[in-house]
Amino acid sequence: MKIRISLLLIVMLLTMLMSVPVQASEVTLNTAESPAMDVTYSISGTVTDAVGGNLSGVTITLIEEKFMVYLPMLTRNATSSADLTSVESGLKSVSLDLYQDETTTGTNGFYSFSNVPAGRYRIRAIKNEIRFDPLSRLVTVPPTAVNQDFIQNDLVHIATQTTFEMGCDPDHNGGFDCEFDELPKHTVTISPFFIDKTEVTNNQYSKCVADGACDVPDETFSKTRPSYYGNPDYKYFPVIYVSWYDALDYCQWAGKRLPTEAEWELAARGTTPVAYPWGDTPSPNCTLANHYGCVGDTAQVGSYLPGMSTFSGALDMAGNVKEWVGDWHTDNPFSPTYYSVSPSINPTGPVSGEDKAVRGGSFYQIEVSIRTSDRHFWDPNDSDEQTGFRCVLP
Repeated sequence: MKIRISLLLIVMLLTMLMSVPVQASEVTLNTAESPAMDVTYSISGTVTDAVGGNLSGVTITLIEEKFMVYLPMLTRNATSSADLTSVESGLKSVSLDLYQDETTTGTNGFYSFSNVPAGRYRIRAIKNEIRFDPLSRLVTVPPTAVNQDFIQNDLVHIATQTTFEMGCDPDHNGGFDCEFDELPKHTVTISPFFIDKTEVTNNQYSKCVADGACDVPDETFSKTRPSYYGNPDYKYFPVIYVSWYDALDYCQWAGKRLPTEAEWELAARGTTPVAYPWGDTPSPNCTLANHYGCVGDTAQVGSYLPGMSTFSGALDMAGNVKEWVGDWHTDNPFSPTYYSVSPSINPTGPVSGEDKAVRGGSFYQIEVSIRTSDRHFWDPNDSDEQTGFRCVLP
């Protein structure tokens, strides 16, 4: 009985729907709320390398973000509203055309698209194997979209799955004792990845702030400079006064992520235990790393070429600024260290904790604190004059 009633209700509903005359309707746009269809806009920006040099010949692609839409529809073969002899239901796909355009940057690194209809667009910069921050930009016009900039993302590639000894080796530790949270030394295997060659700069971070995806650093001065962030003299110095969450926001905006401790340490030291990125010797000096007694503040990223990692080519992995990484740090003198239970493949740190790990040491720290195995920890909500970050892919 219930089945009969349900069927009857369905038939009645279909009859009511089909009895409505098919009419064409005209929709008038409220021009005060919606732009006229013939109004077009422009999108423009620049592409530079990591230290502000113009990049010419970069292909810029612009694609409107529209997708295939599926609508539930009822159709019928009828010459009048009274002819209900054939009723069919199903899904009807409606394909929307994509607006696409392509250009290349000129000698000044500038690009521009004109006569762009209103809409939502994805912009990408492509040049051989060069990658850019961000990987792509999403913009909505109107209004006119200017300053859609890209910065060369200078990465080093750990190209193969790599096994190494992570943690402190007392025979390769600069003559210092191993700290409890650097033990035990253990074997770890890491999948291939890219890591930023340098720490993220004020200039790079400011693009994320301009996009509304990052907060302004908590302070705009540095240790000895009253004006630092936002000062063009320090565009290519590492951003500081950023919390772990700020660093996370930037890496996500750039299409990347924070490195794990294991990835960071592998990039710094390689497959052979060494005290410092350049090796066991010589001891740190002011030509190898920006540490205590050198500048007394941050230095422009990449300034210490002799101190680069001999394994990866990454720069400033000892000194300059400490670097946020993705892992929680939960070790304390009254509990076993995470290293004693760490997974052997792609470890990502404890599942929870109060502090996040930071690596690499800073301009204000002595030799023992800029070793490749040294670990620091910090409240992820805090920031200071000595801490920045770099990102990784994928």
